[in-house]
Amino acid sequence: MVVLGEVDWWSQHELAELITDAWTEHPVRLVIDLQGVTFLSLSALRVLVSARNRARTRDTVFEVVCADSTVRRTLRHLDDIP
Repeated sequence: MVVLGEVDWWSQHELAELITDAWTEHPVRLVIDLQGVTFLSLSALRVLVSARNRARTRDTVFEVVCADSTVRRTLRHLDDIP
């Protein structure tokens, strides 16, 4: 799934909806492509943490792809959050 632009408090619900829709297909691997994202809020990070945790319970590979250095700095703590 490809996400573009800013993912802030207002748009994080759209990200959550995209991910929820992806679960209906029972994926073996879920890749969130954030290469086109220029800003990622903490509320959006919580959405990603929730998706990652759900992936773990379903034995689904969860990956986030990111190019923007600001977004990468936000994501570097993803593995530190339970």
